Amino acid sequence: MQPLLGLADALATSPTSLQPASRHWYIRSVTRELVSVPSAIDPGVAIRFLVESVEETWHDAGDHPRRTKTFGDTVFLSAEDEDAFHASGLGLRYRPGRTIELPMSGGFYVVNELEEATAEELGGVLRRRVAGLGDRRIEEVQLLRLTADIIGLHADDPAVRAKVLRVIADIPGIRVLPYGQSIVVAIDYMDGDRPLRLMYEFDADTAHLVGEYLAALATQSEPASVLRSARHALPTPTGFSES
Repeated sequence: MQPLLGLADALATSPTSLQPASRHWYIRSVTRELVSVPSAIDPGVAIRFLVESVEETWHDAGDHPRRTKTFGDTVFLSAEDEDAFHASGLGLRYRPGRTIELPMSGGFYVVNELEEATAEELGGVLRRRVAGLGDRRIEEVQLLRLTADIIGLHADDPAVRAKVLRVIADIPGIRVLPYGQSIVVAIDYMDGDRPLRLMYEFDADTAHLVGEYLAALATQSEPASVLRSARHALPTPTGFSES
């Protein structure tokens, strides 16, 4: 965990932006995600395809956040998948240009609790927010998602990012994977019988959020393929060395 804690120490002494803190936020993420849905004609057959989308989040001073997803192009893995997709009427659900509303994550409701809290107090607040969302590992996964959201929201406040990095370093099951000029944190978990790895990439000097990746694992320890890549169109992180 030394890369995370060393970066937290450096950020804790960095000057905060002289601009007044804002309660207005906007985040835009571009995603390509592997979707698997049962066929309406034969529920025992799964239709698999890649769908591109843009997620946008707005948070205003009145605490009325909004999050949307706008679908882009669909890429099929086979001609059979494409035929089943159209036969099942999925073209309407995933129509390019269609926009849907998404639920908000808890990361947008802790702004007022960040400035004065210590890292330990902040960790307690965030752990209570994810309590009961699943088994212990799922709570840890959701805690990592929540902390990454907060770092993305507080790009102008190194003191907040320093505290959040300490919370991340204290999540059981977290691994730190050095990768070039970045620090990648990863956690493995099971989605049913499918082993997955959630990864977030942070700049090694500023802790700004650079990338988010979700990878399917061939086994519980080896990456097989990336299911989702967001934040920026970056090369898929592979070949990390753990520390």
